[in-house]
Formats: sequence, structure tokens, C-alpha cells
Amino acid sequence: MSATITRHEAAEIEQANATGRTPVVFIHGLWLLPSSWDRWGKVFDGAGYTPLTPGWPDDPETVAEAKAHPEAFAHKTIGQVADHFAGVIGQLKKKPVVIGHSFGGLLTQIVAGRGLAAVSVAIDPAPFRGVLPLPFSALKSASPVLGNPANRNRAIPLTYDQFRYGFANAVSEDEAKQLYETYAVPASGAPIFQAAAANLNPWTEAKVDTKNPDRGPLLIISGENDNTVPWAIANASYKQQKRNPGVTEIAKMPNRGHALVIDNGWHEVADTALAFVQRFAKVANFSPFHFHRLFTAWFGETLGEYVRRRRLEVAAQRLVAQPRLPVLEVALSVGFGSTEAFARAFKTRFGATPSAWRDSQVSNRDQSKSKADQAATPGSANHGGMKVTIVDRQPTSVAYLRYVGPYGKRVSDFWMKEVTPWMETNGLFGRPRYGISHDDPGITAPEKLRYDAAVEVTADFAGAGHYQTTEIPGGKYAVGRFKGRDNEVGEAWAWLLRDWLPASGMQLDSRPFFEHYPTDATYDRETGAFECEICIPVTPL
Repeated sequence: MSATITRHEAAEIEQANATGRTPVVFIHGLWLLPSSWDRWGKVFDGAGYTPLTPGWPDDPETVAEAKAHPEAFAHKTIGQVADHFAGVIGQLKKKPVVIGHSFGGLLTQIVAGRGLAAVSVAIDPAPFRGVLPLPFSALKSASPVLGNPANRNRAIPLTYDQFRYGFANAVSEDEAKQLYETYAVPASGAPIFQAAAANLNPWTEAKVDTKNPDRGPLLIISGENDNTVPWAIANASYKQQKRNPGVTEIAKMPNRGHALVIDNGWHEVADTALAFVQRFAKVANFSPFHFHRLFTAWFGETLGEYVRRRRLEVAAQRLVAQPRLPVLEVALSVGFGSTEAFARAFKTRFGATPSAWRDSQVSNRDQSKSKADQAATPGSANHGGMKVTIVDRQPTSVAYLRYVGPYGKRVSDFWMKEVTPWMETNGLFGRPRYGISHDDPGITAPEKLRYDAAVEVTADFAGAGHYQTTEIPGGKYAVGRFKGRDNEVGEAWAWLLRDWLPASGMQLDSRPFFEHYPTDATYDRETGAFECEICIPVTPL
């Protein structure tokens, strides 16, 4: 075993080998510690993988220790750290998934280029030799290190203002301060200098073997508003990598900065990475034939049909939810490499080009609103009086049972026949409940609509039954208090999205919609009337 592997890392390796599940190795970047991946580890563990979070050599265990002993980070080079992670992977019995952020994204591509990864995800990855764009924001983000040549041999902390610009520019001031206090640690200056000189040094350690046929599938994820690794850099890395015979994809996360793996929207990024990982048979430990046969049996469509459908349905949702988002950005965010390819696929699915479809949806919404205004009755007008407030919600851990099929009464039956007995078995009565709708019934076929009946639990919840756990993302939500029956809640949703949202100065983002049932919410068994909070994720226009 490598001399740089710690006892904690050795224990993770032993556990991964003992479970027989596919390992997922997470690689953090500069100014963070392995603990930045803790929530991701729970997501992948719940999906059937074994997470490992090795550190860079000599990483302190906690943020407090790191701030007290910054010298531990000094002198760490890209080659030294890449060899350390290669040593960890070499002790695993199964080829792992590798996921990295920032310089961890560069390291992910290095170890994948050595043929050590089954599947790789590089998130806002630092550039390697051959990646030429150098935007001003990237230079400014690196200036705390590059501004002094002596910093090459030092450990460099970031001030809050530097962290705010380089990491947390896409979140609120309060969240930026919380992220800085929770996660930020000093970092080695050497990798920054190595990456900066990579295109001038033929012997640089900041190089990736992009042509290795054993590299495996690779996804590059880019935060749209990232100052440290802007889109130009991530896309240039993608163009280098797509020459590989393996699958190479890129996805842009709208309105996200460099802190996208730790900020309030981390779960969306984790879900994007997980969906990519789950698409490949090697990771599922099935032969390709067996995997595809099981997938078709479970979902009623082939894997390829499912992926194509979901990419286009997500795109359709974003076209309407974010009317100012250019079609090209929508296409890139769901994995299409060009507007032309996206337009062809979209027209085949929806019968119109993305722009024409978006215009028709806006027109239909306006016509519906006009007709609703003309035909308003005292009963239907009540939704116009529904109080809507903008709420900053904290992330919430939930356990859930999934329903697939038409929304409406069948969802109520699912709660009564499936969820209520499961809640009773696990002693979950008296806790807040959530109904999470993942699909738009105006876009997705009724038989494929996904809905999660969820109950708030502690992060370490362990119960009986075939449930799953997740975290409802925090952030801004428009919350409308509803009281009525099953056949009226759809009208309330329509009023929020059709009437309230366009005049609010807000737009939807890609977090899920949900209904929140607080512990004091009432339910009348005689009339079927109930109370809930309708929550839609929003961001300013």
C-alpha cells in the first residue's frame, strides 16, 4: 500500500472492497477539504455505490486544524497528488467512478487518462496543457497566488472577498459568508503555477492523456457564472476530450458559480453527475445485454429512449421556466453540443423548433389567462387571493416512496395505501410531509410522471421498507398557502405559474417543485379539503 495512504483512507478502501459495490472516488480541489463531499457521499451511497473521499497528501482532518496549520498544504504538486489518488484507486478491487471539482476535476481527468476510472465526472475542472482560453476572471481568481512568485512554495489562504469572487459569486452574501466559514482552507500555491505555465512547458505535470481508449465515459460540468473556471475553459477542455473514442459530454449548470458542489444547489449538480454515472453498464456491474434488458423491464423503454426523452423534457421545462435563457444555453445544459442538433431532436419530439415551441407556450399561457379572467367565478377567484411569499428554505433531509403514473386521485390513493402504512411502521407520524413532482404533466406522458411522497427525517435515518433518502435543496421558493380539494389544487398550481409568476419579477430554476404539508396542516375527512404550501423554486430575472 502507498506510503501516503492514511488509516482513514485505508479503512474506506477496505470497506469498499468488502461491500462489492462500485466505488466512487471523490477528489476535492484547492481551498477545500474532503469533507466538502460529505453530502455527495450520502447521495451516491443511497444510489447503491460506495463513496470514498481521500484527501490530498497531508490534508488536515478539519477546517479548524487546516487554519491552525496551513503549512501542511505547502509544496503539493499536481503530479504528487495524482500519484496519491492513483495509489488509492490501485488498492480497489473494482475500477471506480471518479468525480472531481476544480483542480480535483483536472486530477480526475489525469487518472482517467491513465485508464484508472470506469466513469469520470469533472466539475469546473482546472485547465491542462492544450487548453488555451484564459479569460480575465480566471486570471483575477488566480491572482492571490500568481501575484507573488514566492507563493509557489507556500500555502495560500483566501480572504473573504477573494473567496466571494472566485467561489461564491453566484450566491447571496449571507450564504457566501457561511460557505467561507464552513469550507474555506489554505491551499498549495504550486498547482496554480503549474497550470498557468502548462502550455509553455512540454514536461508539465498539468497534462492529460485525452486519447487513451481506456479513459472511459467522461462528463464535464460547468457552472454558467463561474469566475475561476469560466465556460470558455471548460468547453476548451471538452473539445480536447471529445476526440477520445469514449463517450464525452458537457453540461452547463445555469446561474451557478465555482461553489456549485457546496452551495445550496449542490444536489442538482450531484443528480446530474449521478444520472451520467448510472447510464453505463460497467458501473451497474451488469453485462451490457443484461443491464439493458433489466432497464427496459423496469422503465418500459430502452435506456437510449429514456435518456433522449428526459433530456428533451428537461429542455422543454427550461425553455418555458427561463424565458430569457438563450436556446443555445438550454441545449448545452442538457448535453447537446450544438443548437442544430438540439433543434432537430426537439422538433422530432415536440413538432416545433425550440423557439417556436417556447413562443407557443407563452401565447397559450396568455390566452388561458385572458379566458380565465373573463370567466372568473367567485370560487376560482380565490386562487388570486392566495397569499404568496418568497421564502429562503434550508436544505431538508427526507425519506420517500416513489410513485410513477398520472397525477391526481391516484397520488392520493398512493399516500393512503402505500405511504401511510410505511410511515406508521417507521414511527414517522407528526413530521412534515412533502409531495415532490419531478415532471410537468403538460410535457411528460401521464404514465411516466414521477412523484415522491416524502417525510422529513434526520440525515442518519435508517428505517424499514423500500424507501430512498434525498435532500430537498434549499434556496428561494415562492410559497402559496392552499386550502381546497384534490380537484382544485391543480388550478392553484396553474394560477401560480400562469398568473402570479410572469408578474413577479422572478423565474423558475431547475430545482423540483413540491407541496409542503406542515405538521399543523388540516384535513377534513368529510369534504376532502386539505391545507398545504405550494412551493416553486425561483430566482430573480
